[in-house]
Amino acid sequence: MKKSKINTPVITGDKDTDASLDMERINQELPKNEIALHSVGSVLDTEVAVLYPMNKDGSADYGSAFCLEDVDGQWFEELSEADHLIAHQTLATVINNVFGLRGESQNNEKR
Repeated sequence: MKKSKINTPVITGDKDTDASLDMERINQELPKNEIALHSVGSVLDTEVAVLYPMNKDGSADYGSAFCLEDVDGQWFEELSEADHLIAHQTLATVINNVFGLRGESQNNEKR
């Protein structure tokens, strides 16, 4: 296998291997809080549960953001098992953080 620096695609000649290597490259180039959901062509910001369409080069289209909680059931059905787990965990964590902070704030006000 040919070695490559980030941003330089590796071409092995095998379609599946090349696709896997390209997915790996995309994952490495994204900021730490973003995960590529390759099965639906989206990038998920795991800190705020915001989705961005993925451009052909693997970058996120930051001008077309939408909330994870606003996607329809069909979008979730198209997720791979691994991507579904990531999306579900992200949504659960963000909701827990929001309601957890609100609940803690309300408890402090009552004291």
